[in-house]
Amino acid sequence: STERQESRWQLRTGPEQIEFIDEVLSAAVRSRSHFPKHHLDLKIFERWLEFRTVMLNSLLELLTSPHCGFHCEIFSTVGAVCNALDTSSQTLLVLVRLPESAARVHAERQGYQLELSGEVAHQLGLPVIERETYPAGFARYDSNLAAHYAERHGRPLYQPPPDDGSSCSSTLFDMQDQVRLLGSTVSEHVDLNQLIAMGIITAQFPIHGSEELGKLAAKWARASLLLRASQPLSDIHAYFGEQVAFYFAWLGFQTRALRPLAIAGLLVELSIGWRQSWGA
Repeated sequence: STERQESRWQLRTGPEQIEFIDEVLSAAVRSRSHFPKHHLDLKIFERWLEFRTVMLNSLLELLTSPHCGFHCEIFSTVGAVCNALDTSSQTLLVLVRLPESAARVHAERQGYQLELSGEVAHQLGLPVIERETYPAGFARYDSNLAAHYAERHGRPLYQPPPDDGSSCSSTLFDMQDQVRLLGSTVSEHVDLNQLIAMGIITAQFPIHGSEELGKLAAKWARASLLLRASQPLSDIHAYFGEQVAFYFAWLGFQTRALRPLAIAGLLVELSIGWRQSWGA
């Protein structure tokens, strides 16, 4: 807890504090990171919260720098925006967003794979299957190639996210793409799991997007799907990723496979009940 960390911090002398800070920086910060270490080098902090605040400000400086290009908002509680230098709150919530422009830069630099559009797959001679079941294919994101293809053929090279399929849409990355790009970019500079283990930050997790979640709920949470036993797997995949989509795809397959057995079992039970009632 924060109180326990505070008591431990008070027991550290100046050299011990510097040794601990060096340990944090060597364990959590990558060797080629652009993390602003100068804010922490050879500094003595009277309180644990003061050290955490400086560490958080350094991390925010990295995340909002051109090396990451993220948008960050800080809250002391849900809905209450505050300043990172405000130490009156023991817990600060940091909301990190990945702008589309930064996502394209990081995707191209990291060689991120994006799904090709169905027309491109057809031109390449790839087997085009219904997108609701399987993607057409993947290729590394290349901004110059995408711009050249769009200019020459008048349609996008990469498949836009669900509900964003217009050719004029500027969005290429769905929810899972944004989470992966954000996580991989941060991990190039800082190991957040190490910061959690050392008590610097409490947790990290992706949050729901209310607009995207509402669109998914409108397609998925419908009573009519009980009769059709089908699910919007491409939308589930775009929002939650492969593992969750595969889980629900397997549940749907299992439900369809067991339906004949369920009907047969119901008929057997009705037959047994009917014989017993007539036999009595």
